[in-house]
Amino acid sequence: MRRGFDYSGVFHYIQKTLERSAWTDLDTAVNIFFVVILLAGVVFFILTQLMNIELRGSFSRFLFYLYFMIGISYLFWITDLVFGLPFGWSRFRLVPILMGTGFVSFSLAGSVAYWRETKIPITRGFRKCPGCKSIILELSIQCPQCGKKL
Repeated sequence: MRRGFDYSGVFHYIQKTLERSAWTDLDTAVNIFFVVILLAGVVFFILTQLMNIELRGSFSRFLFYLYFMIGISYLFWITDLVFGLPFGWSRFRLVPILMGTGFVSFSLAGSVAYWRETKIPITRGFRKCPGCKSIILELSIQCPQCGKKL
């Protein structure tokens, strides 16, 4: 008696579905594009962490959300190729709309966060570090965030 789950039926179903789908050269190019962009983003985020590179808060959030939207779009692209999307949606319409909407909404959110970080007045007794723009005590000699002498 065999134990566990036999995945051969699932892989056979996916293979038959891909053979029936209308896989074109454009699909191959888009798949390569998505994979390269996602891998480059993962490598970039890992390198920034390993090298202790501090990205500005709103910029790092924007990059994270951008790669999140690219990943979600790629998920819809692959889902349409393998299973098809519901309600007669097409990947050629859904992915650009999703990417555009996500880019605009995350850009607006990033702009608001950047404005809040840079333009909101500072309370009395505090100032901004000229190096990293963090809020520090006015009497500080050295920035506790970046270590710059003031």
